[in-house]
Amino acid sequence: MKRWFSLILIGMMILSGCTQQAEQKENPSSAAEPKEESVQEEELIIGLSKPMPDRVELPEVEEELKEINDQHSVVLNGIYDIYNRNWDDPMKIDPNKFVVYYQYLRSRFPEVKEEGINKDLEENMEEVLDVVVLGRACRNTANIKNRQPIGTMYVKAPKVMDKYFTDIIADELNVKEVKFADDVESFISYSFKPQLRTVGPKYGKLLGGIRAALAEINGSKAMNDLKANGVLVLDIDGNKVELTEEDLLIETAQTEGYVTESEGETAVVLDTNLTPELIEEGFVREIISKVQTMRKEAGFEVMDKIRVSVKDNDKIIETMKANEAEIKSEVLAEDVVYGETDGYVKEWNINKEHVTLGVTKL
Repeated sequence: MKRWFSLILIGMMILSGCTQQAEQKENPSSAAEPKEESVQEEELIIGLSKPMPDRVELPEVEEELKEINDQHSVVLNGIYDIYNRNWDDPMKIDPNKFVVYYQYLRSRFPEVKEEGINKDLEENMEEVLDVVVLGRACRNTANIKNRQPIGTMYVKAPKVMDKYFTDIIADELNVKEVKFADDVESFISYSFKPQLRTVGPKYGKLLGGIRAALAEINGSKAMNDLKANGVLVLDIDGNKVELTEEDLLIETAQTEGYVTESEGETAVVLDTNLTPELIEEGFVREIISKVQTMRKEAGFEVMDKIRVSVKDNDKIIETMKANEAEIKSEVLAEDVVYGETDGYVKEWNINKEHVTLGVTKL
């Protein structure tokens, strides 16, 4: 309650001080003589006036983010300093002095540097975002959790990105490899039916032959011909039949084991075929997640060492034995006990495998 009261009070002081200064500008004669600043206030302003420290050499993106963070910290740190200095008794804050600080810090708010804008970086990150959004849509369609690693994702985009950006995509989508492809149509199958409303009046008695021919046609090849030439040409009993896209009902289907999503010029294909190694890695990630949740629920501190115990599921036990070092490292466990549980115990359903886990603080 005291914290909320302090925040509200400081907000009122800022508004009050700004109103007083506006009135002083309108009536200069009524302006009060400025008060002398305390030693602490002088030290704060001197500190803020010092040049920013040299930036650390970091990769392109991190370097720009650090610069932005440094500049905005100038504003935030000054306000925090005033606020924390009077935390125990908000009534000690002088509204006039607070407004002086506020306006001084605001005057040093960073300005836009046009020369610092990296258009290539912005375009690449926009493309990264497009690909990640489509990749998540593929995962949702395939009903695969993000903790389950996937082998390969194919991307068709206006331009190929370098490894720095593909690593970001792979990390966001938990994919082992991101490959750029010129054509993702091979992962999609097409089927065609005649649009009776347009084909009937044009070809009449040939309609039955057209329907039979479309049912047997190579969907991918027919789609390529349609896109390249604008028409699909058929030979029906010696008669040349030309069908435009308006004459066809086109249905798409995913090639088994692949999920495709597209938006504009960008298309993504997710290989949903999971190898035993990928499935095991998915189980390990789920186990780690469950243990971390139990640590939090049991009230353990972040750096507390623990003992993990597990029972009631041989498959989970074998997976944990095979990946014990990784699991212990991730959850800060000194030991893993199999076949029994103690401490804080909870039952879980991990990828349809029921298991009982326990965590004990050492």
